[in-house]
Amino acid sequence: MFDPTVETLHQLIRENKFTTAHRVRCRLQDQGKDIPHDMLFLDAALGEINTLSPATYHAFYGWLNLIPAKHIVKTSERNPFRLFGSLYRSGKPSQDLEAIFGMVKIASTKGYFFEVVERVFPLMVRLVKPSSGLDLMLEFEKGYLDYIIAVEPQNAKRHASLARETLILGLCKGKGRWIKMAVKLLKRSKQKGISVSSEVSELVTALAHNEIAG
Repeated sequence: MFDPTVETLHQLIRENKFTTAHRVRCRLQDQGKDIPHDMLFLDAALGEINTLSPATYHAFYGWLNLIPAKHIVKTSERNPFRLFGSLYRSGKPSQDLEAIFGMVKIASTKGYFFEVVERVFPLMVRLVKPSSGLDLMLEFEKGYLDYIIAVEPQNAKRHASLARETLILGLCKGKGRWIKMAVKLLKRSKQKGISVSSEVSELVTALAHNEIAG
């Protein structure tokens, strides 16, 4: 096989030769060569959607990891992850849950936490056990906060509060044990000094009371 280069990788993607491009990417990475993040890799990730299966998740995640982080993307190109909406709608999303959650986790580490978690909450409430859902949400949050600490450390506390409120509100979209998870996360937030608005706290309290009364 020819000696791979990043330029060759780009050309293969432009020609929609994604299978060959994946092999070239893997070989470049095995050789320890740097592959600069580029929005072109979004096309490669999208190219995996139609044939997505457990056998291709690795390739899908590999392309997603090469999409630039939010703080270095041009304003006109913000939130490339919005283009994966078909994953949430086509066929049976439950078949692609692993890929969806993997994508959300990667997107969160790149600063797109708020843009992606809102879309995944309805699926989680419908298809995932509440305790597992909470663990996943906290993984997404951690990835996002690690990103913030790296690029905006001075704003880490504010983002931690906003992210936590988003998770609690997401839990509130469910019923029964989902509300219990919201109560649990609210209590944990207070114990760890993560600020949560009075409006969110009051909503959780009201929903918990309604669950008991109902």
